[in-house]
Amino acid sequence: MMQFEEGNTSNSAVKNLEAKGKSKNKRKRAKASKTSEEVERQRMTHIAVERNWRKQMDEHLQMLRALMPAYYVHRGDQASIVGAAIEFVRAATTPPMP
Repeated sequence: MMQFEEGNTSNSAVKNLEAKGKSKNKRKRAKASKTSEEVERQRMTHIAVERNWRKQMDEHLQMLRALMPAYYVHRGDQASIVGAAIEFVRAATTPPMP
């Protein structure tokens, strides 16, 4: 713990605080403003990418469900299908008890 006498400060402590303050005061380069058309195009692209991702996930979940015996999947929601797939793989890879 540093102790300071009245009117006497440590030069290194002051320099350290000044150095920290300078790094925070640096200006960030302003980003180029996007036109409303660019923003809308980017939004529509994002929506299309997300839609394709959801479609692909649904297709993979349907395939996964079809590959497992029906008694493993009790409900059709995503979490149940993935959980049942984990149980199925564990059962298939665990050696039988002697």
